[in-house]
Amino acid sequence: MDILFKETGRLHDTVEEILRYAKGRPQEREEALEPLAAVAHHVGALLERQLREKQVHFFLPENDEARHLLVESAKFSQILLNLGLNALEAVDPGGRIWLLAENGADGGWRIAVCDDGPGVPEAEKERIFEPFYSGKGDGTGLGLLISRKIVESYGGSLRATDRPGGGACFEILLPPKNGADLGQAG
Repeated sequence: MDILFKETGRLHDTVEEILRYAKGRPQEREEALEPLAAVAHHVGALLERQLREKQVHFFLPENDEARHLLVESAKFSQILLNLGLNALEAVDPGGRIWLLAENGADGGWRIAVCDDGPGVPEAEKERIFEPFYSGKGDGTGLGLLISRKIVESYGGSLRATDRPGGGACFEILLPPKNGADLGQAG
């Protein structure tokens, strides 16, 4: 029930954010910070049924970076859920999805959702971020757009790349500590 209530609130916030985006209004930031590892585990719990049905292995970050990077829970849940669902759809049964987090030499952050699916064709790597563009029959074409806009609101970027060995990676690159929005836990 706790997950259901939390997700209902997150969906409400997402709808509000879409409406603010459509009206061109900036988003307010008043959300509590939570370690990326905790947010990733929450997203893993949300995807658990689909992962189990498709027999896909989802590897979560267990490194210190993921435990020390503090992020706004609802916003990063939305991003990671969008990327995780896309990866889940791309991989074959028995496939693998990884969520990675690492601190860069410049003090910035790289968070990536990678899979061992077919990858993203070069011609599609930017187009998939366009509004209402979807390669899925039932897709809205808003998930990646919203995710990119959230990441950009932190001064970062979201891009599709190739995973060494095959598959796709969606990389979130965040600048060094961005005011009160991102921080490190003690």
